[in-house]
Amino acid sequence: MVLCWICLAVIGIIFYHYDGEPLPRWPLGFDLNSVANIPGKFIEGSIASVIYPVMCQLSYLWFRKPRPIQDAATFPAAGLSVHKAPLIWRAQRCWGLASLLALCFVVSLAITTNVQQAISVKIILVSYGTGTVPISTRISRPQSSTSSFANIDTQLLVTIEAGFMGQGDQVQNIEATCAGANECSWDIYKTLTTSYHCEDLSSSIVPSCLDPPGSECSFQLPLKSGDMTVSSDQRYSSIAYLNDDFMQNITWPYAAWIVMATAGNGNRSAVAKQCKLYSTIISYASSWINGSFEERAVGEPWLNHTELFIENPEWIMQNFSISGISAVSRQKFFLDYFTANSTETVAGVDFGGQHQHQVQYDSLLAGTHESNVLNLSSAMTKMDRMSTPIDGLYKSSIIPATNATCLSLRQEERVHIYWVWLIPAVFTIIFTSLVFAITVIVTHKSGIGIHNSSVLALLNSSLSDASRLALHRDTGSWDLRRGVRANAIFRRDRHGTYRFAYQGRGRSSSPSLFQWLRTATPTMVQRLNTAFRGSAHEKEPVDEGTMKGLRGHVGVASSSSTIAQTDNQVERGANQ
Repeated sequence: MVLCWICLAVIGIIFYHYDGEPLPRWPLGFDLNSVANIPGKFIEGSIASVIYPVMCQLSYLWFRKPRPIQDAATFPAAGLSVHKAPLIWRAQRCWGLASLLALCFVVSLAITTNVQQAISVKIILVSYGTGTVPISTRISRPQSSTSSFANIDTQLLVTIEAGFMGQGDQVQNIEATCAGANECSWDIYKTLTTSYHCEDLSSSIVPSCLDPPGSECSFQLPLKSGDMTVSSDQRYSSIAYLNDDFMQNITWPYAAWIVMATAGNGNRSAVAKQCKLYSTIISYASSWINGSFEERAVGEPWLNHTELFIENPEWIMQNFSISGISAVSRQKFFLDYFTANSTETVAGVDFGGQHQHQVQYDSLLAGTHESNVLNLSSAMTKMDRMSTPIDGLYKSSIIPATNATCLSLRQEERVHIYWVWLIPAVFTIIFTSLVFAITVIVTHKSGIGIHNSSVLALLNSSLSDASRLALHRDTGSWDLRRGVRANAIFRRDRHGTYRFAYQGRGRSSSPSLFQWLRTATPTMVQRLNTAFRGSAHEKEPVDEGTMKGLRGHVGVASSSSTIAQTDNQVERGANQ
């Protein structure tokens, strides 16, 4: 039993050490299951080696009272074979130490299986590093050294053009990182963005058409600064401005412009749009799962005028700021861009051409003008977030944040131990140790001695000749295996030696059909053979030497009450 406890402790130490840890990698294909099975097999073998001798010893203790002789074979068989262990429960009516030991024997066979079942693998998320997503807290870009186009750097110019023209493949995307992990989840963060707002002014257009239908028409849009007019000869018009009532609701304005168009060719309708670009602060929530980055806006854009103050040459709101040079440069650029007043060519793009107005004209008539403005604002936002400001926050010691960070999580396989599967092994060892200890104590108090599974001890304590003669008289056979209704007791004779003594025929429980067939079949076969031979039924012959010895010393016992006296006479005759 000491070995059982040692092996159980080894299993517990192994499980405790690797619980929650990555799967071990050992040479020769060994894994945690195979290593844990080794002490598990030792536990099963140790319990089996203890149960058999203890079960044999319990059989002697069982016969301190008259018991069926067949129980002498039931106890050792139950200690050797699991499928015969339940016979003990029938003999002891499921009560007694032997019944508990038989239960432990049955459960012990599943110890290795339980040890394997206790080991499992779970996929968990573990901290792996730091994930980053670019943000913008300050817009301060370098001026262009090669372009006189509002002193805006070439990269921003190309980004604006690509965004407005819908050339998304030329716009730099937000590049988040997750440090090689599987999952990142950022807390809500804020960043400067370029937003837009467009209004449809088509309802304010006043048409002026000649008769009959199909004749030329002109259209006027009343404005404070003067009317805008389009006609069949001039189908498109665009103006850009900053100082207007329309800009009063803008916190950080970049541009405002109105475009108006008509299809001409006798068309009696026109379309007008008023749009504005401005910088806002927007909160985002984002996540990275298995290489897929997703970012979504949370809440409304920050447009609280009470927290805004303009201090030349900076635009400041909370810890966000825009360089005055960058802001003014963008305002001047959009004034020229939406009125086609520039003749500059940058990076192969002719900003003095009419292509941006052609795009606005086509999109106005197709109803997709707002999508172009959306692409423009999105391209500018991505550009600002992916850029590093050239200076710090205005009049502040705070370094502008360029990234929002979070812990990156990676999926890893970790060992998980279900400790509940070790409960059967623990209780099996406890109860087996308990039965072993109680058996030792009871054996010591009873004084019958330790016999265990010794064959010599069994021969020394076998039935006396008188008991065998009485058994033959009651059962008609010298074979103890046929004495299913015979009782015996393990007691001390007059020499102080413990021996089995026959106690007469007892009443046992009714045998099952299988037991009845196994007992009755040999007798039925013998009777059929006798009938075919035509001979009368004879009892099993009695050994002549035995009969002579008995006749010389004792008379035939007439009842089970004279067995003890007969035993004494046989012993006195042997001494003479």
